[in-house]
Amino acid sequence: MNQFFLSSFNNSPRRIDQKLLPRKLNHFPTLLSLIQRLTGFDARPYRDSTLKRRLELRLQATGCRNIQEYINYIRNNQEEAFNFKENLLIHVTSFFRDRAVFTFLERKVFPDWLDKLASRQRRLLRVWSVGCASGEEPYSLAMILHQPTLKRGIHPVILATDVSPRVLAKAREAIFRQRELRNIPKFYRQIYFSEIKPGIWRLCPELRRLVIFRQHDLLQEEVPGFFDFIVLRNLLIFLRPEAQEQVLRKIIQSLVGGGLLLLGNSERINPNGSLELLSARHCLYQKRQASSQGEVFPPKRGKK
Repeated sequence: MNQFFLSSFNNSPRRIDQKLLPRKLNHFPTLLSLIQRLTGFDARPYRDSTLKRRLELRLQATGCRNIQEYINYIRNNQEEAFNFKENLLIHVTSFFRDRAVFTFLERKVFPDWLDKLASRQRRLLRVWSVGCASGEEPYSLAMILHQPTLKRGIHPVILATDVSPRVLAKAREAIFRQRELRNIPKFYRQIYFSEIKPGIWRLCPELRRLVIFRQHDLLQEEVPGFFDFIVLRNLLIFLRPEAQEQVLRKIIQSLVGGGLLLLGNSERINPNGSLELLSARHCLYQKRQASSQGEVFPPKRGKK
């Protein structure tokens, strides 16, 4: 049994149209190999159920009747390989998604935790938002961390990573439509956003500077450093058990002693003693064993 077995799922898949999809995935290795060759993205760690649902959508979008026809379509229309990849990554996000989680962090966790860091004369708080999509999650973290860290003389640096360069380009702009701000508390909207034209808002430079966006594939690449707080929400549920274990090993190794790990609300793990569960409701864990502080992820010049 996997050491980090994911024990609870609340993402019941919708029924697959058997007219569109084969009962067996005999042609999936060919499809995934083609996708990887054209895009560089390895989709094999994803669950069969996730791959089937994404394939169904792309068959409908392209008018292909089966997987073999879809493979031939990609060979003649290579841009479709990137469409499949983007569709598989499922860039679902919003500001303060699952608001209760952010309220819990803001009111119950951060005050004491940040006080302890300040008492140890820590001046840098290193945060990693994995699978950040278009930036709403790391920017939400920046909002709830900005004032509390400023009062304690701590500087937060948030690394936000994603596999997709498309969503990272949007994230770096930090420009959002009015409807995208609907979940942001009024106080934060007023002090951190300005309307640059009717219905279009931009995050203030002060918060944008706290977040560094970088393309990174957690499944294929080494972790980019050591962190005090890692947010890994709603990724594990789409991965095969062996891929879940690989990801969690990397994540736990990159947490410093006393560091926090936040998972998605439907994700439960058995950390085998390396983590302490702080909140079952909000899937928040804290690393137990001592760890070297390590080096913060190396800053890169260029776009932020």
